[in-house]
Amino acid sequence: MRPIKKNTDPQLKPFARIKNPFWKIDNWKDILQMAIPIFIQLSFNVIIAQINIIAINHYQNGVYADAVSKAVLTYVTLQFIPTLIASGSLVVCGNLIGQGRTNEIGKVIITGIIINFAITSFIFIFVQVFASQILDLMNAGQFHEKLPNGKTPKVFTISYYRLLNIQLLVLSLSQVWISGLQAIKKNIHVTIGAIASNIVDLIFVTLVLFAFNLDPIWSALSICIAGVVQLIYMLVMNLKLIDYKTHKGRHINFKMAKETFKVGLPIALEMGIWSLCNFATGTAIAHLVIGQGGETSNPWIVLHRSINSISQFSFAFMQAMGTVTAVMVSRKIGEGKINEAYQAGISCWKTAMYASIFFGAFMLSFAYLLLLMFNHTPQQIIPWGFSLMAIISLKLIVDTVNMTLLRACWAVGDLWYPLIISIITMGIGMVGLPMMIVYGFKVYEGMGLILIYLGVVVDPLLRSIIYSTRWIKGTWTKYAKQIS
Repeated sequence: MRPIKKNTDPQLKPFARIKNPFWKIDNWKDILQMAIPIFIQLSFNVIIAQINIIAINHYQNGVYADAVSKAVLTYVTLQFIPTLIASGSLVVCGNLIGQGRTNEIGKVIITGIIINFAITSFIFIFVQVFASQILDLMNAGQFHEKLPNGKTPKVFTISYYRLLNIQLLVLSLSQVWISGLQAIKKNIHVTIGAIASNIVDLIFVTLVLFAFNLDPIWSALSICIAGVVQLIYMLVMNLKLIDYKTHKGRHINFKMAKETFKVGLPIALEMGIWSLCNFATGTAIAHLVIGQGGETSNPWIVLHRSINSISQFSFAFMQAMGTVTAVMVSRKIGEGKINEAYQAGISCWKTAMYASIFFGAFMLSFAYLLLLMFNHTPQQIIPWGFSLMAIISLKLIVDTVNMTLLRACWAVGDLWYPLIISIITMGIGMVGLPMMIVYGFKVYEGMGLILIYLGVVVDPLLRSIIYSTRWIKGTWTKYAKQIS
C-alpha cells in the first residue's frame, strides 16, 4: 500500500467540501445507474423469499410456520460468512481499477474464491455438527406435538436448518464472482443471474408444497438449487468479461490475498457481529410466549419474520447503495482523488436518505394489506403489526449512514474504529435492551415485541451520529491508500 499524494486542501472541515446544498445530489444519474440493477436483483430475491414465506405460512394452515421461521432466522445469522472475502475483493478490485490495473482483477477473484471456500467449509461443518445446540437458543424445542409429517417441531427445524446451510458453500463461490462483476460495473449480469435463480426457486417450492405435496422439509433445498443456477451463470460471465488469461497459472497471489483478507476481515467481523446480535434479538423474541402459549407455534416470532421479510424490500435499495458507495469511493481512492471520494460518499448518503423516506412511506401505506397476505389476522395487524412497521420505517431512515458512509469508510481502509463502535452499539441495542425487556422487565407478547423493536433502533441511531461525523470531518483520510 502506498499513501495518496496530499491534495491542496488536506484539512477537511465540516461540510467544507460539499459543493451543493445538502438537499442537492452530485452525480445522481451515475449513482442510480449503478444502484438500480443491484436493487432489481436484490428486490427479486426479496419477492421470491416473500412468496416462499407466504407459501409456508398458508401451507396446511401455517402449521410449519413457527419451525421454518426459527430455522430461517438462524440460517440468516450465518449469511455474513461468504462475504468475508467477497467484501474485501470488491474494495481491492475497485482500487486496482482506479489505478488502471484491470488485468489484475482475475488474481484477486481466484485467490478470494479459494480462501472463501476454505473458511466457509470449516464453519459449515461446525454448524452442521452443533445444529441442535444452536437451535436450542432459538427455543426450537418449545413445542412437542408432532407435525403432520410425523416429526416433532425440533426435529423438523434441525433438518430444515441443515439443508439451508448447504447454500453457504454455494455462496462462498458465487459471492466472490459477483463482487468481480460489480467492480467492473456489470451489475446487469448479476441481476439476470438473480432473476433466473429465483424463478427456479419459486418453481421448486411450488412443486414440493402444492404440486406433489411432498414433505415440506424438501422446500429448504430450493435456495440451494437456485443458488447453483446463479453460480453457473456468474462463472460464465466472469470468464467472458474478466481477464483470467494474462496471469494464467499465477492466479494464486499471496500479496492480493493479504490485501483482500486485511480489508475483508474487519468488514466480515462487523457483519458477523451484527448477525450474531440479530440472532440474540431473535432469541429474545422467541421467548415472548411463556410456556407453550399454544400447541405448535409462537405467533410473535412468525409476525417478526413476516415484517422482517416485508422490510427487506426497502432495505434492498440501502444494500444496493452500500455496494455503489464502496465501488465509487474505492475507485476514487485508487485514482488518488480524496476530494472526489469524499463527495461520492456524501452523494450516496443523500440518495439513500431520500430513498429511505419514500420506502418508509410505502411500507406504512401498504402494511395492512401486506401482512394480510402473510396470513396474519386483523387483530394481529392492528395495533401490533402496524406499530412494528412504523418503527421499521424509522430504523430505515437512521440506517442510511450505516449503509453508505460506513461502506465508504471501509472502502478507504478505515476499518477497525467503526468495528469497535459497532460492537458497543449493537451490544446495547440488539442484545442488552431486548434481553432486559424479556428477562429483566418480563414484558411479553405484543408489547414486548414493540419494546424490543424500539431498543434495536438505538444501535443504528448511535452509529449514524458517529460515522457521519467521522466522514464529514475527514478523519478517514489518514487511512486512504492505493494498493501497490
